[in-house]
Amino acid sequence: MTLRNSKLNVLRILRGAYPTSISTADIREQMLDKNRDALRLVDWLCAKSLVAKKICTEDRRLVNVLISEEGQELLRKIDEKMEELDKILQVISIEEAQKLNEILDKIENISGLSTK
Repeated sequence: MTLRNSKLNVLRILRGAYPTSISTADIREQMLDKNRDALRLVDWLCAKSLVAKKICTEDRRLVNVLISEEGQELLRKIDEKMEELDKILQVISIEEAQKLNEILDKIENISGLSTK
C-alpha cells in the first residue's frame, strides 16, 4: 500500500481528533496541502479500512470521519520507523543531509516518482 503525504496527513489529523470524528470540511481546513480533495482522500482511506465514514445526523450534507484501529496501527508502525530513521540520521551532518536531499530530488525528477 502506497501512502502519500496527503493521505498520511489526513490520518494524522484524524488521530489528533480521536476519539471524536470530524467532518471532511474540518479535515480540509487542517490539511497541509489545501488544494487536495479531502473527500477523495477519505474515500481512498476508507476503501483500505483505515478510516470510517458516517453521514452527519445534524447536517446530512456533511460526512464525519473517524480513524479506525487499522489506521491507528499503521500510524504507530510509521512512527516507529520514523524514530528509527531519526536515530540513523543523527550521524549525518547538515551538509551531508543537504547533499542527500539534492541527490534524492535529482532521482525523483528523473524517475518521475514525485512525492509532492
